[in-house]
Amino acid sequence: MSKKSTEPEQKGRGRPATGKTPQRQIRCPDDEWAMFESAAALEDVSVAVWLRKVGVAAAKRRLNK
Repeated sequence: MSKKSTEPEQKGRGRPATGKTPQRQIRCPDDEWAMFESAAALEDVSVAVWLRKVGVAAAKRRLNK
């Protein structure tokens, strides 16, 4: 007969590494979202790509002052 361990397996702390960028969420009114979609479509990119692009540009402008 073999002895089974009764101790639970020790797990590491925190979020496990997935190799993926964490997803973020924002809340905004439908009319603003429609504007984001229209602007993104003009550049033929997704709303997420467009928001990251303009968000990073705005943050850089703001932080460089």
